[in-house]
Amino acid sequence: MHSEQSQRREKCEYNHRLSRKGYVGLDDQLEETMLGEEIDRSLLWKKAREDKQGNIHDPKDDLKKQVPEGTLTASGSNDVLTLALGTPEHAGRVRGVGVGVSPTQFFNLPRQQRV
Repeated sequence: MHSEQSQRREKCEYNHRLSRKGYVGLDDQLEETMLGEEIDRSLLWKKAREDKQGNIHDPKDDLKKQVPEGTLTASGSNDVLTLALGTPEHAGRVRGVGVGVSPTQFFNLPRQQRV
């Protein structure tokens, strides 16, 4: 069992560093420090994988900068994180939002604006 799980872990290209706080705790932490800025799932995904110095293995930030410029359109399930990783979302989960959130729950509901 241990060797099987070790082999699965080696296949992970982007390892998260959230410990016990998870995405909800990270979201709460970012809300306190980034007042007035939009916190989307691509930002959460990136922050979850940064080390203590703020470095990440292959961040692909250029896509997020292209959306406000108008050179890239990202909407629905075809958002910045999906485009940066190059793989579509799995049927049962959404990357960067935590456990128990399905694509229909996340992408089909209107988002609330943070104040």
